Amino acid sequence: MENEQLAISNEVVTNQTIEEQTTNNKEDDSLDAVIAKAMEKHAPSDVEPEKTAPEVQKTALPEQKESVPEAPEAPEKRIDPISGRELAPIKAPASLTPALREKWSKVDPQFQQYWADRERDIATKLNDTAEERKLAHEIKEITAPYEPILRQFGVSATAHIKELFNLSHSLNTGTPQQKAQIIYNLINHFKPDAETLGGLFNGKPVQQQPAQQPVNVQSEVERILAEREEQAVQARGESAIAKFSNDPSNEFFEDVKVMMGKAIDSGFVTGGTEDELLANAYKFACNHHDEIRSILEQRKATQPVQQVVQQPVQQPVKSVKPSLGSGKSVARPQTAISMDDAIETAMKKHGWNQ
Repeated sequence: MENEQLAISNEVVTNQTIEEQTTNNKEDDSLDAVIAKAMEKHAPSDVEPEKTAPEVQKTALPEQKESVPEAPEAPEKRIDPISGRELAPIKAPASLTPALREKWSKVDPQFQQYWADRERDIATKLNDTAEERKLAHEIKEITAPYEPILRQFGVSATAHIKELFNLSHSLNTGTPQQKAQIIYNLINHFKPDAETLGGLFNGKPVQQQPAQQPVNVQSEVERILAEREEQAVQARGESAIAKFSNDPSNEFFEDVKVMMGKAIDSGFVTGGTEDELLANAYKFACNHHDEIRSILEQRKATQPVQQVVQQPVQQPVKSVKPSLGSGKSVARPQTAISMDDAIETAMKKHGWNQ
């Protein structure tokens, strides 16, 4: 009996447990459903479904061409603010190299004016101080042989020159007593030979002067004529160089004048006249100057081809020396210099063949 009651009670408990689990499951299902409905109710209506990123359309890029640097624009023309006329271009300074002068036209006009004014001021200053620099050079040449003695006594050249000038001024403007004192100090300091000095005071010469040789009139005339002709030829050479350097077609003269002097001095170029000799030397120097030769070749390549006009053949000049008198040849001394020597001497004078 007791066993039956236990079995019934266990069955009742089991049934209750199953019913509770079923109820719990139903509550869980209903809770999930309520939450889902609430989310659907409050979800925003304008939210669009997530879209996938569109594929990037691959397009072929155009081939990149090599960029060519554009030429710099030329500077604006200079206009006179008063007259309104166009001002002439500023000439490139001769101190610039040929390659830099080729770029001068592309430089700003204000900078061109500044550079030109600066070069002019320097040239003016050098011209104003030319005499002072010449005097300093002459004094240096005079005092150079005596530098060791001056250093031995610890005296500078300028201080010694000042001392000598003061001595000369005192001897020329001082009183007889002052002059006697100066001479006494000199004798006492340098201690000359007393016997010789006494003989000089008594009118006895120290050494007989050699008799003068008679003057050879013919040789003296030839020497004078040679000097005059040399001066005339050198003047012609100076004039030819000045004319050649001022010719605008010889724009590179300042750059190659040293090489021209060396070419003429070495005999690499010749010419029948002064102008021809200078032109040949200029052409020779330009062809052997790498920078100038490159510029001339570039200019020649950019110029249009022109028809060559044949020039009449000129007769060679027999002599470049001027004739004197009425057409008759005059004998010249053998010491007269030639035209080549005159040009060479003129260039040496300016230091162009050093």
